[in-house]
Amino acid sequence: MFRHLLPIVLFWGLCSIALGFTLSPKPLARCRSRAQFARGMTTRMDAVAPGGKVVVVGSGPILALTAKRAALAGYETNVVVGTSAKMYQDLIFGYIKQYKNKNLKLGGMVPMDEKVKENLKFIESISGDDEEAFDALISSCDAVLIAIDSDAAMSDALLDLIIPTPAMGGKDACSAKRIIAMSRNLNGKGLGPFAIAAKIASNPDVWAGGEAINDYKRFDATVKRKAAELGAEYVIARAGTLKGGGGGLNQNADEGVQRMGLAPDFYAMGAQDIVNWRLLFDGSCQGVKLTRGDTVEGPGFGAAFAATAFDIRPGDTGRTGIAGAMVHALSHPEGNYDFGVGSAEAKTPPISESEWADIFSTL
Repeated sequence: MFRHLLPIVLFWGLCSIALGFTLSPKPLARCRSRAQFARGMTTRMDAVAPGGKVVVVGSGPILALTAKRAALAGYETNVVVGTSAKMYQDLIFGYIKQYKNKNLKLGGMVPMDEKVKENLKFIESISGDDEEAFDALISSCDAVLIAIDSDAAMSDALLDLIIPTPAMGGKDACSAKRIIAMSRNLNGKGLGPFAIAAKIASNPDVWAGGEAINDYKRFDATVKRKAAELGAEYVIARAGTLKGGGGGLNQNADEGVQRMGLAPDFYAMGAQDIVNWRLLFDGSCQGVKLTRGDTVEGPGFGAAFAATAFDIRPGDTGRTGIAGAMVHALSHPEGNYDFGVGSAEAKTPPISESEWADIFSTL
């Protein structure tokens, strides 16, 4: 199915790898307004509970984190990694059980969670002899998650391949009840020339907006349209400047921060500075703050200082936080909405369902 799209898909995949490593309705008692109560009353119950089958697509560390979090939450997780399977396996599981990173001088255990191993499947090919199996997976999944660690939004051609709808005339439409898509803060506030300069001079992961805003608006519209054509729900999680993603200074696999993050060698990837600010960021900024809609502002005039800061700054989004939020959105009762993800001070990320429920109750 859709074999004519494969050259486009392969081209996008190569670009994503190159770019990606720049480093139930609310109870009435909890509704704070008439509008919030109305949202709860109109919620469709298409939530996907743990145990459901999900497909995760995208690129970079955020793809690895989202897949890992889904597997930890108990979902049957299928992550499309292409020819980069070894790289993603190393990010999730680590190279060996006990090791010492010579550059970072970090020792201890890397995350070797049996639950992740049991629930996580790496898909290395979706074409040729594997095309039929991928079509069967897409036509039997409960949800699709899209997580891209770069400024490049997913193309409509690739979305057509991953989320085929009856309107396309294909034999097998996607069976997802919910599409969870990572997008960006697109309101333009706090972006512009200062953020662009910081991106060029200090940190290529700075979200500066620019021409990418229109590309992501197109992506958001396509996701919403496809959800409507499938009779499914969408949830869009918006990110600013992506930071962190590992276990910080705590390398004990039994602790939540390491269990939820990537292997320590994540900190040796991409551009390095005298001080590994990504490592320090993960040591104290694991909290999550959600804001409904597309209202989160960027760093503005302070972009140059925020670019590599390891404390809370406007427009920052922790990778561990947005990955966790996207996975919780699978089972959250409400659908068809978007929210921005910011960071907050905390040494460990939200882990339990009750913690995430409290965070989502603020929307």
